[in-house]
Amino acid sequence: MYLPQTNYSEWRQWQRRYSLAQHFMGDQKVVEIKREMYGVRDITDMSPREVELVVLKCREVWCGERQNAG
Repeated sequence: MYLPQTNYSEWRQWQRRYSLAQHFMGDQKVVEIKREMYGVRDITDMSPREVELVVLKCREVWCGERQNAG
């Protein structure tokens, strides 16, 4: 498990945002994006910054899909 050098609340904040991305995009899509970026690592082994980058990429993909659909 990742032991944050910064602070635990930051790590939990990004984990919650990751969970929200899973809610809106579906677990499989989020896992595919994470796998593209970081391989098969578990989210609990990732730093807050890595989780943040996955969440931001999910947001970018999700917003792009919504614009293309509308």
